[in-house]
Parts: sequence; structure tokens; C-alpha cells
Amino acid sequence: MRGCQVSFTPRGEPLAPVCVYAGGREALSLAARALASGEDALARLSGLVTGDHLFLLAAEEDLPWVDGCRFLGRDAAAPSLLLPTEVAPDVPVDVLERALRRHLPEALLPLAILPSRAVVSLAVAAKVDRGVLSRWRQDEP
Repeated sequence: MRGCQVSFTPRGEPLAPVCVYAGGREALSLAARALASGEDALARLSGLVTGDHLFLLAAEEDLPWVDGCRFLGRDAAAPSLLLPTEVAPDVPVDVLERALRRHLPEALLPLAILPSRAVVSLAVAAKVDRGVLSRWRQDEP
């Protein structure tokens, strides 16, 4: 957000994860882990690729994981944001949500807020297709 510095501090109680993401080699490993899942497990995942980052959304028990991946969850005070599960912004999350919606009116919800302060719209996440995910994984360097 322009003119606003948001920092993150350790969260007392972690949020329940609803999204896992990774970039670079970890994203490729995360894709491989998802592809190793059975058809039923894969069918419960929605996903989005942005550059070399992979975001997978599902119920907590259905999320794959690999070393180096990060998890996002929902805070009831800001339901349109997915926030890091282990850290919290140093501003109230409802204030952060309103500020983001005001400064990014065209952004489609939900928005993933990463500890790097990057904001990613996850609105176009779609059911994971084994063939598409496999091709993406093979195309990444």
C-alpha cells in the first residue's frame, strides 16, 4: 500500500491454514507432492500459479506441504484476506482489509497477503488439473 508500512510480528495462536504456497524450487516440490496425490485428494485442491509461485487452496487436512512452503489462513476480522498463519500484521486486520480494498478497488477477492508485503489476488484460483499442473512443473527451469 502506498505510504503505509505494515510489519509482521509472531502470532500468539496460529491461524488454521486454508492455503499453501511456495516459490522457485519449493513450488516445484509442492507441485510434485500434489501430483503424487490420488485423484480424490487432487480434486479437493484449487490452485493458482503466478510466475514461479504456486498457491494451493483446500481444507487444512487436504493441503500438501513440503519443506520451505508457507501457509495462509483466514482471520474472522478480515474474511477477504488470506494472511500468514504464523505472523500477524502490526495493524488491526480489519483496518488492513479496508485500506487494501480502498487502495486496490479493482482487485478481486480474496487477497493473499504475504510476509514480503506482496498482495496476490486468489480470485481466479481454479480446480487443479493434473495435466496443467504437470506441464507447468515441467516448463519451470
